[in-house]
Amino acid sequence: MEALVTPLARMRGDVCGLDIDIFSDFDIASYVYPSLSRVPLVQHAPHTDSHIFSTLMPENAAIVSLLTNLYGDTYMHMPQFVDKVTLCKPTYSAAHMIGCDSVCHGFMYRDKQACTRIGLFDTSQICGNSQRELVPVDRHVELYKRLRDVRTDRSPTISYHWSGYEESCMHACLDRNDSFDIRGVVRVPVVLHSESAPLVRVLPGIHT
Repeated sequence: MEALVTPLARMRGDVCGLDIDIFSDFDIASYVYPSLSRVPLVQHAPHTDSHIFSTLMPENAAIVSLLTNLYGDTYMHMPQFVDKVTLCKPTYSAAHMIGCDSVCHGFMYRDKQACTRIGLFDTSQICGNSQRELVPVDRHVELYKRLRDVRTDRSPTISYHWSGYEESCMHACLDRNDSFDIRGVVRVPVVLHSESAPLVRVLPGIHT
């Protein structure tokens, strides 16, 4: 019973319905994404790192992938559960935002109103079109264009998650954020395979 009260278990309980161990609708190669479980730490160097594409990591966040099939059903995958996807509850349905046959990635976190939210900042596939070979900023732009005109009031639990170049993210960490407590800055991976390109958490540089 102790595990049921952990932040991750509580958030997963809010979002998830039925666990599915074997699921033929999705190829794991289309949605595998680096994990936060072994995040290496690097220090920001303003002269060399300012234009690395990055994002803000909320406190107690977990990396998740939202997957939609051709019928518009929404599933969630977490890197630590390699062979399992989970059917999302209706509140976290995402097909009207990201389209059918899509795979998007983001943070699952609790906001300052204690609501479990999913903020999307990266994508592997949009409406059947693979984005995995694009560089991080181009993947983010494709996701942004998809979400830009969506009525967010239809899905207050899923939203666009602001991202930017590392220098901008470092400055954003110092600003007030009304949505969530900021844990730090994470670099958006260049290659979307968990073993070859782990997520990297960035520490402030001396002159940031």
